[in-house]
Amino acid sequence: MMQQTATAVISTDFGSVRHTPTEPVVAGTCGTWTTEVRLGQSGMKIGGCLALAWRWASDCGRPQWQDATGENYTTVHCGGPGKLECSFDRIDSWHPWDHVLRIKLIQGCLFSGDNIIVRYGDRQGGSPGARVQTFIEEQSSISIRLDPFGTDDWRELARPAIKVVGGPVARLVIVAPSRVSVGEMFRVLVRADDIWGNPAADFAGEVRLCGDDSDESGPLRFCGGIAEASYRFNRPGTHRLKVANFAQSVSCESNPIECSERSPALRIYWGDIHAQSSIGCGNRAIADYFAHARNVAGLDFASHQANDFLVSNPEWLETQEVTARFNQPGRFVTLLGVEWSGETRVGGDRNIYFPGDAGTIRRSSHRHLADKSDLGSDLPTVAALHRHYHNSDVLLVPHVGGRTADLSVHDVELERLIEIHSTHATSEWFFAEALERGLRVGVTAGSDGVDGRPGTSHPGAMAVRNLRGGLVAVSMPSLTRDDLWQALKARRCYATTGQRILFDFEVNGLPMGGECSTDRPPCLRVAVHGTAPLESVELFRDAARIFAAPLLDDVPACPSLIRVAWRGAARPGNWRQARLLWDGELQLFGAGIRTATPYAFDSPAEGLRSVTDQAVTWRSTTAGDWDGVILELDDTSATSLRFHAPPAQFELPLSALADGAQLFPAEGHRSCVEVRRMPAEPLPLSWGGIFEDSEATSGNHAYWARVQQADGGQAWSSPVYVTVREHK
Repeated sequence: MMQQTATAVISTDFGSVRHTPTEPVVAGTCGTWTTEVRLGQSGMKIGGCLALAWRWASDCGRPQWQDATGENYTTVHCGGPGKLECSFDRIDSWHPWDHVLRIKLIQGCLFSGDNIIVRYGDRQGGSPGARVQTFIEEQSSISIRLDPFGTDDWRELARPAIKVVGGPVARLVIVAPSRVSVGEMFRVLVRADDIWGNPAADFAGEVRLCGDDSDESGPLRFCGGIAEASYRFNRPGTHRLKVANFAQSVSCESNPIECSERSPALRIYWGDIHAQSSIGCGNRAIADYFAHARNVAGLDFASHQANDFLVSNPEWLETQEVTARFNQPGRFVTLLGVEWSGETRVGGDRNIYFPGDAGTIRRSSHRHLADKSDLGSDLPTVAALHRHYHNSDVLLVPHVGGRTADLSVHDVELERLIEIHSTHATSEWFFAEALERGLRVGVTAGSDGVDGRPGTSHPGAMAVRNLRGGLVAVSMPSLTRDDLWQALKARRCYATTGQRILFDFEVNGLPMGGECSTDRPPCLRVAVHGTAPLESVELFRDAARIFAAPLLDDVPACPSLIRVAWRGAARPGNWRQARLLWDGELQLFGAGIRTATPYAFDSPAEGLRSVTDQAVTWRSTTAGDWDGVILELDDTSATSLRFHAPPAQFELPLSALADGAQLFPAEGHRSCVEVRRMPAEPLPLSWGGIFEDSEATSGNHAYWARVQQADGGQAWSSPVYVTVREHK
C-alpha cells in the first residue's frame, strides 16, 4: 500500500505526485485541490490514462468541466505535446475506489518529465470550488493511478489525504441512559453537531444541564464538540434533561429517562451493529469507527460489518484485534462480525456475529481480493452458509442491503433477527414478508453506514445513501457481551429510526421476543415515552392492525395549520432501488401562506427550496420514510391546494379536511400523499394502554407494535409469538 501522505510521493519507474493544499477542511464546504503528476521513465502513449479515484462512500462533488462558474469545475492541463479527454464514471472492478475521474491521452505523446495538472474546484472562471465530503475523516484519501500505455495495467502512484473536520454548530444533542434509579449517578453526553451530523469540533459555548427535579449542572467543558457530565435524579418518574444558558439559543432535550426507586432488573442499552469502515467499502479507520460509536454517538455497543469480499486476511486480523481492544464491559461492548455478501440469487446479505474475540472468516466470494490462496474456504450460497454454521453459537441477520436477503432460505436457530431500517431505506415490507412466511424473528435497525459514523450516520449529499441510520435497543441486566448476546438471541430488542424512544411491549406478561400458548384472548400492554410528541401507537396481529391509540383524534384540529406529507419507495430494495424522487411544488388558491416549515427531511441536501405566499417548492427523496411541509395559512374557508411531484398530482379543496386526513395514491411501493389538519394543542410525549384481542382466531400469531412521532421518527417492537388455542 502506498504511504498515506499529502506531500510529493515518488515512484521511480512511473512518476511523482504533488497534491495541495494539505490543510484540514470543513465537511461539506468548497475548495480547490491541485494534483500535479510528473511522468516517469515510461512517459505516456496515446490511450494511456491518469485516474483520480474516490472511495465508494465519498459524497464529494462530482467533477465537471463544462461550466466554469459551476460547483466542482475541474480543469486538466498537460505540459507536453498531448491532448487530454476527461470522463467521470463508476468502475465496479476498482471497488471500493469506485468514483473515478479518468484523464485519457487521445492525441500526441507525453515524455518523461512532462506533467499533468488537475485542478479540482478551479475557481478562476467563477466556480465556488469543489465540495468536499460531508462527513468527518482523519485521513480522507484519493487514489492516484496511472496506466501509461492504455493496456489497463494500472499502477497506484500515491494516495494523498486531507483531514475533514466538522463545521459550525447547528444543534445540540443530549444522550443519557434510558433507565436509572433514584440517587444513581449516571453519565450524560452532550454533543454539538454541525448541519451534516458531525461533531462541531470548535464549539466552545457555555452549556449547563438542568432537570425537572434538581439544580442545573456547572458549565460543561467541550473537547472536539463533545462534553460529558454526571447527573442524578432525586425522585422517580420519567425525566428529560435540557440545556440551560446556551448563548446561541440552540435548545435541546434529552431522550426520556425512566427513573425507578430501585435499580432496574433490566436496563435498555443502545447500539448500532451494522456499519463499516475503510475495512470494507466505507471510510475512516476501524479504530476511529469504534471510537466514534463510543465517544461521539454515545452508544453502549457496536459491531463492525465489512463486506466479506473486501476483507483481506490481514484486515480480518486487524478487525479481531480492534474489536477485542474496544470491548469494555460496563462501558462499551463490541461484537465481532463480518457481512456475508452474496448476491440475492444465492441468498443475499447476512450479517454474521460471533460471541467471542475470534472467528474464522468464511466469505461469499473473493470478488475484490487479490490474495485468493484461501478461495476454497468460501461459502458461495446461503445454503452453504447455513450448513457451515448450523448448531454453532453464531447469529445471522438478513437485511436489505446492497444485495437484499432472500427470506425463502432461512435457518430458525441462526436467524433470530432481521433489520427493518438502515440508511438504505425504511423496509417494513421486509419484516412483513418475514411474518407472512411464518418466520419467528425480532427486529433490529442500524445504519449500514459507510461514512464511519456508527450511531450518527447521515446520508449527507445523498450520493450513496438515503436516510439517517437507525438504532437497536436491547433489554438486558447489565452491559456485558454475554448479556448482549443472550438478549439478541432471545429477541429482547426493538428498532428505531435513530431516536432513543423508550418503548415497552408485552403480551400475556411476556416481553418482546417471547413465545407462549394460550386458550384465552391475548392481552397486550404497551408503554411509550417519545423523544418528540407521539402521533400514533398501533398494535398488530400479524399484518392486521387491531388497535390504534386515538392520539391525533383526541386533540382539536387547527384549520389554518396543514401538513402535506409524502412517503414510499420506488420499489423494495437497497438505496438505489428504493430511492423515490419527489422534487415538486404545491400551490394555494384562495389563501396565502404565512409560514412553511419542513417536515422529516433527512439531509440539508433536500428540503424546502422556495416559499412565497402562494407556493412552496422542494427537493425530496424518500425510501420508505416520510417527508413533507407544514403550512400555516391565513384563511382556509375557500382554499384549494394543488400538489405536483413525479409520483403524484392532485387538487384538493381544503374544506374536505373537515372530514379528516385525505390520502392520495402515488406511484411506487407503499407510496402515498397525506394532507391533514394539524392539532391545535400539543400532542402527548407519553402513552400507555392495555388491549385484549378478543377476536384472535386459533393458530400461530405474531403480535407487535409500531410508534410514529410528530417529527417522523418511528419505532417497531420485536413480536411476541402466541399460539392461540380454541377459546374456552
